[in-house]
Amino acid sequence: VPVEAQSMPLDKVFWSHFSPNFGPAALLLGLLVAGTGLGLGWGLLAIVVGNLLGGIPVGVCALMGPRTGLTQIEMSRFSFGRLGTRLPAGIFYFSIIGWDAVGNVPAALALAGLLAFAGVGAPFWLALAIVATAQIVAGALGHHVVALLQKYLGYVLLAVFGVLGGG
Repeated sequence: VPVEAQSMPLDKVFWSHFSPNFGPAALLLGLLVAGTGLGLGWGLLAIVVGNLLGGIPVGVCALMGPRTGLTQIEMSRFSFGRLGTRLPAGIFYFSIIGWDAVGNVPAALALAGLLAFAGVGAPFWLALAIVATAQIVAGALGHHVVALLQKYLGYVLLAVFGVLGGG
């Protein structure tokens, strides 16, 4: 991307990718791997191999964007036609709902636990509503607000993981 067309400095791009992938879902993934009895070495290998198998096809597809100047959805119309993209779009829609559940349910549980630790009891549904509302408000305020929140929440997540990992 030419420098004059870039809209975000590299540090904002880093946090916008790092923080969403370093939340409570990542902690749960580590707990699931540990729960299988794989041990640290085999567990890390399973995570690395899984990420490579899942990431390589996405990376190969992403290479086409800069070469064609089109997004993946626009490019898929050449292969599948205008109506043919509806099935993949529908599958993508439901996968996003699943991804929201993977991210929001552990975050809501963590918020409810944090509130309980502070002496404020909150039911799960209320914690989930708070998490979802915060995301909606941040999104409505724009991409730069989301990037700013991801940066500072990334520092908080690093501290939390450091405490949990050291304890």
